Amino acid sequence: MATVTFAGRTREQDLAFMNALTRKEFGVSFGQYCGSILVEAARQGIELPRPDGRNAVSRRAAAVAKMKLLSREKGNPAIARMSDSEIKELIASRYEG
Repeated sequence: MATVTFAGRTREQDLAFMNALTRKEFGVSFGQYCGSILVEAARQGIELPRPDGRNAVSRRAAAVAKMKLLSREKGNPAIARMSDSEIKELIASRYEG
């Protein structure tokens, strides 16, 4: 079976904490936990935690609104004029090959 590598950004101390936690609880690194145990739980239909209590659609909308607000405050008005789909394309383009 083919596999892919994935990545995320977090503070160094948070990653160290999560690595220690998953090694203690499951005997694997946090990356291995995400790529195996978490993926399998999602496949079985277990709902992933939502720390802020909002659903995915409202989180995406909040993220787009925050980007637009920051672009106005930090001096990049071009982003503030972009549509939601244009912003999503811009973000996605940063992670493509």
